[in-house]
Amino acid sequence: MPTYVKSLRNVLDADANATAINANAFLYSTQAQAINAGEQLFIISEYVTRLREFAIGTGTSEEEAGNTITASLQDSLGNYPDPVTTNFAAGVQIGFTTPPFPGSPTPFPIASYGTQGGLVNNVGLRHYHHQIQFGLKIDGSVTTTGWLGGTVTTDYMVDNFGSNGTILEAGSQTGTWDQNNISLGNFRGIQKPVTAVAGTGLGLLFTNILLGDPLNDQAGTIWEQGALTGYFTEDGVDKQLGQSTSTNNISVGGHGDGI
Repeated sequence: MPTYVKSLRNVLDADANATAINANAFLYSTQAQAINAGEQLFIISEYVTRLREFAIGTGTSEEEAGNTITASLQDSLGNYPDPVTTNFAAGVQIGFTTPPFPGSPTPFPIASYGTQGGLVNNVGLRHYHHQIQFGLKIDGSVTTTGWLGGTVTTDYMVDNFGSNGTILEAGSQTGTWDQNNISLGNFRGIQKPVTAVAGTGLGLLFTNILLGDPLNDQAGTIWEQGALTGYFTEDGVDKQLGQSTSTNNISVGGHGDGI
């Protein structure tokens, strides 16, 4: 049974990166301003940053890893999640520049291509909507073949009241990042459980990205579960926005206000 709350940002663990509850919410753990309702969520940016570092740890080049992340952010039409600028999408660096001559500075280096590029200000409902679409993409079961074959099931995000305004999954070049007709009321019923991952084969990869610590402890633990120190963007509470499709006031809110 989830805890029913009124704040969308509370449900989506907006300040998980600003608390010590989760030892793995470390990317921006000192930026307590993440509680502010005007600043971005980390569901997409932290996940893809971990995915990129995991790929590099297994021998993928920085450019190849960045290309993989760029593709993972796109929907079936090649669009990116909000907010989008020339070199960033949802706070993730999606391009890189080459210095004009050796030793000169480059504002978007290949070393950070495909990673969280900084805290985005003044985000709105479309940003939250896209974060949920990506969360729904992560959620569910994936079956693979090959030497990493197996099935992994991830319990990450649920849309309990789909009939109230279905939010469909997107990302990894599937689905569509919704751009229009986005309203706060359609978020009612969105639930973010305490993340659980189970599986075999490829499940180990997802386990390390979602639960483990691929950025800080790659050697010896990439293919095992020896570094499970917590979940990403997770405060350890199963929460749902509203108890029904029509009752209870809801708001974007902040996490720290406890509503």
